[in-house]
Amino acid sequence: MAPLQARLTSLEATVADQQRRIDALQTAQMQAARPDPRVAQVVGEQLQQAVVVGSEARIDQVAAVVAAQPGAERYLRMVASARDQIAMRGEPLSELTGVTALQGDLPDLSKGLTVLMFWEVWCPHCQRELPRMDQWWAAGARDEVQAVGITTLSRGVPQGRAEAFLRDNDITMPIGVSDGLLNVRVGVQGVPVSVVVRDGVILWKGHPAQLDGTMLRAWLTGSDTSGAAE
Repeated sequence: MAPLQARLTSLEATVADQQRRIDALQTAQMQAARPDPRVAQVVGEQLQQAVVVGSEARIDQVAAVVAAQPGAERYLRMVASARDQIAMRGEPLSELTGVTALQGDLPDLSKGLTVLMFWEVWCPHCQRELPRMDQWWAAGARDEVQAVGITTLSRGVPQGRAEAFLRDNDITMPIGVSDGLLNVRVGVQGVPVSVVVRDGVILWKGHPAQLDGTMLRAWLTGSDTSGAAE
């Protein structure tokens, strides 16, 4: 029995050693596939520049480079998001069709730079993003940028509930109620969504959190037009 026990003990040790090696290999593979934060930052910056100028060619170039990188899946999701943001660039949008004012004066989309935010009072992300956008606008952006929040009062929300939300959060930017036609026109399928329009032409569409001062400054100064026709 002793030799058999010894062989079993040796076999167990061998199996345990092989398992340790497998675990180590899997760990190494996971680490190798993990996106490098530094690379992710550069990819994000390159894609943002491409989005600002609306250059599909630049997005394609970034996609080709990151496809072979460790963690390519995450980078390609970033690329897909960038494509979505400029998908409607160049489409005309000069009127707030089917929108009535709930608060303030609705902006004229045909003049200057306008940021639209589609939101609903029942949406938790909207409850965060609308006050954030209003604070940014009220803090000084209103001198250069028009802004308007658009709600359809969906899910049977009474107008009074929307008005209470605006009042409780000190929202001062113009708010409009849409009959849904505008939402269909710009392809709003979920909220929150922001759309940036300049002189009646769509420049950008995406999540409000993706919109930053660098992008808006480029659109205000017209520097987004350099290299846009690649």
